[in-house]
Amino acid sequence: MTKTVNERLRDDALRHAMQNGRYGRGLAKKIVALLNEMDEELVETIERRLGRDIDRGPATTRRLQEMLEAVRSLNDRVYKRLAEGLEAELTELAAYEMGRVATAMTTAVPASVSVTAVTPTPALLRTLVTTSPIDGFVLKSWTDSMSTARLGRIEKACRTAIASGETIDQIVRRIRGTKARNFKDGILQISRNSAETMAITAVSTISNAARDEVYRENKHLLKGVQWVSTLDSRTSEVCQARDGRVYKIDEPRPIPPAHPRCRSVLIPVTKYQPEHRASMNGQVAGNLKFGDWLKSQPLEVVEQVMGTKRANLFLDGRLSFEEFFKADDTYYTLEELKRKL
Repeated sequence: MTKTVNERLRDDALRHAMQNGRYGRGLAKKIVALLNEMDEELVETIERRLGRDIDRGPATTRRLQEMLEAVRSLNDRVYKRLAEGLEAELTELAAYEMGRVATAMTTAVPASVSVTAVTPTPALLRTLVTTSPIDGFVLKSWTDSMSTARLGRIEKACRTAIASGETIDQIVRRIRGTKARNFKDGILQISRNSAETMAITAVSTISNAARDEVYRENKHLLKGVQWVSTLDSRTSEVCQARDGRVYKIDEPRPIPPAHPRCRSVLIPVTKYQPEHRASMNGQVAGNLKFGDWLKSQPLEVVEQVMGTKRANLFLDGRLSFEEFFKADDTYYTLEELKRKL
């Protein structure tokens, strides 16, 4: 069966979103490798600056402050490299996304229809990359905050260890972790996790922002854009609520990601409807919304998504799926739901 324009555009957008997910995870590995490069120097700095003679006296306090200043310098250096590398990667991504979306639309619409391609000028690309909010922060603010948080965790670990009478070897293990656990049991692992989340979320942010630029330039072709969420038990409350919503092209609208590691995407809805979409169970009908999909799942999946009590209310038909959500797209509390019954 021949697919409509919207079906082709939707399938293309969902396939590409999965490719971007893989790209984001690859970028995250690069960033973690960069952080790992400084671990040896970091540990050496801690050992050299604190020394073996550790107590609660003024000499240890002075050495601790000197060590923290040295670690701050290391942090500033590595996160500066991280921010510069990310900006370069994301700039290339934004340019690629604009061209790719315009090509996809040109291919999908009738040959007689003209698609406007956005020219990815350096100024536009820089604006997209440096000012698009990534979970509420612009890129530099996020990398700066991660550097500050990393230093804060190291300082807290050292002060706690010194107050507890730990040795320098114990302090290093507390910070770096143990080889037996692949160094994932130290506080530095928190920084790695944060960096992974930032990279994956940044890719989604810039990809969707670039796509939205193309949609706005082609509003003469579009009725609007539709929010599409991945259908599985990991989908967040806000993405459950927004799934399937269509926003007019000129109205204010949320742009994915809705939260860190969000997998949702906005797809174009042309004037000239969609067949397939991402699901944990394989291909599903394109017009199937999250609530409809959830109702067809086993009880354990519904409970995993909504919680046991909400699942009972939903499956018993006492409340429609939409009635579980507030205006801000989060769940009502159980007490609030009781008042709706």
